[in-house]
Amino acid sequence: MTILGKEKLDANGEAVQFKICLAMQFRILGENIWHDAWVDSMSLTALVFRRDEVIETGKTLDIRVILPELPSGRPGGTNLSKAKVTRSWTLPETPRQAFIATALIRPRLHRLSPGNSRRE
Repeated sequence: MTILGKEKLDANGEAVQFKICLAMQFRILGENIWHDAWVDSMSLTALVFRRDEVIETGKTLDIRVILPELPSGRPGGTNLSKAKVTRSWTLPETPRQAFIATALIRPRLHRLSPGNSRRE
């Protein structure tokens, strides 16, 4: 099954970026604490998310993006990946909200059974 369709690159040769709002969790490599955040946009190779403070460029993260149940009733899943922070910024109008841009490293999808409690 192809979720993103056949078009992986836009007219400029860049990965197609999808504007979405999904719950996610991340932790900085080497830390034990997972932090909640929200996905802002995502492509096959990159992810931009929002949280309450910036993260230093170059840091490696463990990322879990929670995928909702499909309209057909099939269970959602979790996209697991390592990611490298490529940029981190705030906007003047929302200084308490940071945007973190990352490059995904070997993302993989785990389809979960109903209730998202175990793998199929």
